[in-house]
Amino acid sequence: MGGATVDRIKGLSAGLDLEMPSSYGLHDNIIVQAVKNGTLDEKILEKTVYRLLKMIFKVEEALKKNSTFRYSKDVHHLLAGRAAAESAVLLKNSNSLLPLELTKVNILRLLLLVNLP
Repeated sequence: MGGATVDRIKGLSAGLDLEMPSSYGLHDNIIVQAVKNGTLDEKILEKTVYRLLKMIFKVEEALKKNSTFRYSKDVHHLLAGRAAAESAVLLKNSNSLLPLELTKVNILRLLLLVNLP
């Protein structure tokens, strides 16, 4: 598999619901075989399907409430680009700090940083 999703089974196991870019179903058999041979727990696949259907139904309901909504690929592409640019974070790897070693102390430090105002 190419693109951002290198290993579909590991991705599903880690909670990655969408294959990006899409293979348009070409890799579906890999998922079926992984469930059959036990390398992917069927419950993980069920959770993924549940989350996707939940999102689909939410969008469907929102569209019903706002019947004037019209999708524009160009407008939404620009919006997605703006959102990505505004949410990007650059890190300077001073003194080769990264990647962090996942010790209990470092995890606690990260949690403390996240909770700072």
